[in-house]
Amino acid sequence: MQATGLDATPEKDGFSKGLVFHLFSRVFIVITVCVLTIPAIYVPDYKARLTSIFSGQGETFASTMLAVNQEALYHEDYASVLEYAHSALATTPLIEQLQIVDSNDRVITIGAQTWSLDGEELAAEVMSRVPEGEQIALLKVAGEQHFYFQVPIEISNYPWGHLQIRISSKEYEQLLSQYYRNYFLVTAGMILGVLALMFVTSRPIVRQLESLRRSADSLAHGELSTRVPEHDIGELKLLSQAFNAMAISLSEKTKRISQLARVVEETNESFIVFDAEEKIVFCNRAAENLVQAMSPGEPQNLSEVLGLFGVVESREVIDQAADIQVC
Repeated sequence: MQATGLDATPEKDGFSKGLVFHLFSRVFIVITVCVLTIPAIYVPDYKARLTSIFSGQGETFASTMLAVNQEALYHEDYASVLEYAHSALATTPLIEQLQIVDSNDRVITIGAQTWSLDGEELAAEVMSRVPEGEQIALLKVAGEQHFYFQVPIEISNYPWGHLQIRISSKEYEQLLSQYYRNYFLVTAGMILGVLALMFVTSRPIVRQLESLRRSADSLAHGELSTRVPEHDIGELKLLSQAFNAMAISLSEKTKRISQLARVVEETNESFIVFDAEEKIVFCNRAAENLVQAMSPGEPQNLSEVLGLFGVVESREVIDQAADIQVC
């Protein structure tokens, strides 16, 4: 007998692994997209918050510096300014350098232990670092990244010049790296937790689907008494109920067909069934005995049967007989 599609039994492992892989892959894609999207939304805000913190430190230092040295700047007593600046820089490691630009575009650059006086060229460079309307900017100068905080200097409401403070960005970079590290560690833990939870919760679903598959395979091979348990897992319960209803209906119809076939087989009336090509596909025992009694050979089609019984072999008669007997 030729094998049909019903004979191909899917592998259990392939079925369950395929379903679990399908669910896990979809969830993993969704989580990955979220993991990559969330930093794009929140990292700029986090950077802005950090920048605001460093801006506040720069503003505090600048306010103190100008409040103490306002009179010295007015009288251009730069010795007093240098003395205070060196002392303040020595106790404030976060502040790396001060640059004071006066109204004559002279630039006084003050480090922790050094200072210098430059002219207009450096003044233009200093003033271009921080955009107009802003107080702080994060720039990379000479291969190193720093914050530059800038405020105007006003003495008795007179615009005297500008003070620019260079702030180290190492702490900023450390905080940002720590944020990324903590974010991805927490995210990795959440992903593993979600996948583990999915694996645990998917097992009952996979088991019920396996039960449905085995039951469908048994039903396809003629085991009409096959039923599946109806668990309370949402749509799977409805699917199990539909499967059991189909199995009951199929069993009842099969029994009725078997009863009808037994009646046809045991009756004394002759039954011969032809297909669409007028070939015999079934005949009961009474028909076989009758044909054997009337002819030593075995008729193969409708024309031979009609000829055996002495019926006129015309196309019209054959068509009428075929309309009545072919099924």
